[in-house]
Amino acid sequence: MKVFIVITIILSMCSLGFSETLATIQSDVPSDAPLKSKTKSYEDSFERGYEVARAKHSSGGWFLGGVGSGFLLGLLGTTIITIAADGESPNKVPKKYDEEGYTLGYYKKSKSKNKWSAFGGGLLGTALVVVLLSSME
Repeated sequence: MKVFIVITIILSMCSLGFSETLATIQSDVPSDAPLKSKTKSYEDSFERGYEVARAKHSSGGWFLGGVGSGFLLGLLGTTIITIAADGESPNKVPKKYDEEGYTLGYYKKSKSKNKWSAFGGGLLGTALVVVLLSSME
């Protein structure tokens, strides 16, 4: 019985000491202090993904596809390839960024680049056909 009482007293003293220490720690931190987050905000992540896609995403394949479709089908091919052009997701998202925001920013910019490249390539392919046909006459 004595052992039980001694253990109970020791545990009570430890829990009281822990409670006082915890209260002291909590009182040192102002209640309006912002919590530090390991990840950037959604908006910052979106902007970063957008900028990375603007700088590094290559849409050359869509351009060549546009040239081919414009050459073979004219303005109809240009329209089809432009509508078909879609965005891509990044290969990896840096850990410090919000995954959803970064991915969406990258996707939107890559889609824009792909559509404009496909459209430009389609117009070039269509122009090549017009030039070739007009030079044959």
